[in-house]
Amino acid sequence: MSIQGKSNYRLTERVVLDVQPREKQFTLTDGNNLDLRVLPSGKKIWLLRYVVDFKRHNLKLGEYPQMSLALARVERDKQQARLKRGDDIADERRQEKEKAKPKEKFSSLANKWLEHMKRSGHAENYIKAIICRLGYITPQIGKLEITRIDRETLVKTVQKIITKGDKKDDIRESARRAADIICQVFQYAENTGNLPSGGSYIATKLRKVIPSPEIRHFATTTENADIRVILDVLNEYKGNTLQYCLKMIILTACRSGEARRARWCEIDFENALWTIPKEHMKCRKEHISPLSRQALEILKELYQSEDHAPDSLVFPNLHGKEYSDAAFTKIINRMKEKGHFDITVHGFRSMFSTIMNERGYNGDAIEMQLAHMSGDRIRAIYNRAKYIEPRRELVQAWADHLDTIANRQSEAAPMLTKSSQHSEQSGNVIDFYAICNELKSKCN
Repeated sequence: MSIQGKSNYRLTERVVLDVQPREKQFTLTDGNNLDLRVLPSGKKIWLLRYVVDFKRHNLKLGEYPQMSLALARVERDKQQARLKRGDDIADERRQEKEKAKPKEKFSSLANKWLEHMKRSGHAENYIKAIICRLGYITPQIGKLEITRIDRETLVKTVQKIITKGDKKDDIRESARRAADIICQVFQYAENTGNLPSGGSYIATKLRKVIPSPEIRHFATTTENADIRVILDVLNEYKGNTLQYCLKMIILTACRSGEARRARWCEIDFENALWTIPKEHMKCRKEHISPLSRQALEILKELYQSEDHAPDSLVFPNLHGKEYSDAAFTKIINRMKEKGHFDITVHGFRSMFSTIMNERGYNGDAIEMQLAHMSGDRIRAIYNRAKYIEPRRELVQAWADHLDTIANRQSEAAPMLTKSSQHSEQSGNVIDFYAICNELKSKCN
């Protein structure tokens, strides 16, 4: 006798025991909203059908044979009584499942977040810095379930970091950045469902518990005598690709990583442009730098020395690989020793900015060359081709200024007067009024 399709059919233990699975799951009804669902795998599940707010639901009561027919009927009656009282039995079951589910530990979530950061295309050095700072964090809270970590534990974790090391200012900055990483891991945990909504709040503003380090600017110099020493020392290393790399950093005011990772496919000899891909940029946006005559001469000398593949490094080390940041140490130390002044590789950017600002060149052009300006502001005043010229003249004036110092001449790059700034609209100064009028005419 078929037992399917009869909602008033009452099951027996024999029927429940003998029923066999099929290709697709099917349901047997015992009556009073108790069903037995039979899966293709042979598993038999007791379900209670009910309606809340005009929506149909199925509540799992248990599995056969662990729960017999008689026990399933008792459980059905119990849950129906609760429904009549207005209890949200589905939500309670969800909470029970959530409690029973094993919780992720901080170290596991930190590793998953790190993989997410790698896939997002962040620079290799940035990823290395994250790994370094996770080394401060995971020994303290890595084995703890993230749901059991409280604010007090997090505060103690970042405060403990500043007790390590001799350079207190440096370690305080590391502690503040480690606090930022903790915050991002907690936000990732919340976004992936490993923390309840708002669960990442305990990690917000964690960096504020660490005293701010003293702000120290990168050591630099603007004295002609010091700059002459810098250029003289570079000439001592003539023929070395590291020397050419450092010269390119000085001539273009780029960051060291941008020069160290430069490929020949980024260089446009015909238009004297260097297009730095976003993967090499701190701001993660492509940057176009005009090249002075002197910078082009360096690049042509290197390019003509041997055959180069388009994706090969412009400044490879002896093993054909990218120089590390520490590779400049010997040359920089030689400059300090010979000139008795302090300087850093990053300080060459400050040297360029300070001198060219003092000499009256347009501040926005200088900031654009340094890739400091925000994306919105750049879009407002700069397009890839038309507004490259002010910076082209800027870097050429800078390179000529360095040549003048190197040749020990008394006059360097010309000072720009206010009158010349207004009259030389096509030169070193961007005419914002002209640009705004041009944009308005295009909009109209």
